Amino acid sequence: MNYKTAFTLAEILITLGIIGVVSAITIPTLISTHQREVNISRAKKLYSIFSQNINQTTIENGELQYWNWDLNLQQFVETYLLKNLNITKNCKTSNGCWNSNGIIYGLNGTYEEQIKTSSFYKIQLADGTYIAFRKQDNKHLHIYCDVNGNKRPDKYGIDNFVLTITPGAFNDSFHNIKVAGVYFYGHGLPRNTLLNGAGHGCNKTKSGAYCGALFQYDNWQLQSDYKF
Repeated sequence: MNYKTAFTLAEILITLGIIGVVSAITIPTLISTHQREVNISRAKKLYSIFSQNINQTTIENGELQYWNWDLNLQQFVETYLLKNLNITKNCKTSNGCWNSNGIIYGLNGTYEEQIKTSSFYKIQLADGTYIAFRKQDNKHLHIYCDVNGNKRPDKYGIDNFVLTITPGAFNDSFHNIKVAGVYFYGHGLPRNTLLNGAGHGCNKTKSGAYCGALFQYDNWQLQSDYKF
């Protein structure tokens, strides 16, 4: 005589409970890992866009050190930085071409930058990315990027990144640049500073403004010590 065996209700409930516990532990980690990989890809894409833009512009206008850095913000951007970008909207120094609240937040949730002022020249690219240029001085210019337009969270290291263009070597507390070019904010600083540096380190207790530089330092590879 053949007998068929079956799971009891109690055994089924125990199995389902175990599956639920394992899922509760692993799924958030998988989601977090995927989001960090997305953030890294966003930064890498931005760097590629502006590297190609600067390379093409230098062919047309000469090397960065020969550009006219005495021009005001609008003159400089329109002379050198727009021609090779796929722009769908140009707001210049007026409102628009940025997220609705006009603010970049830090990974720690603090207010970091107000973009909706005449100090920024703003455009929107065909893929929806918002770009805001700000001429810091006659030695470097910052490029603020919101890669998903009006969508949140509007935070450094997630959907917002900042790059620097300089006509030559530039060294201060936030950069250690050796030659002219386009770089992420924080380029040239030690890795531990990019990750944990006071104020701008790429972790959830800091602003995250150094995240792009950290991702590039790590060759666009996700690292186990990324905590954001």
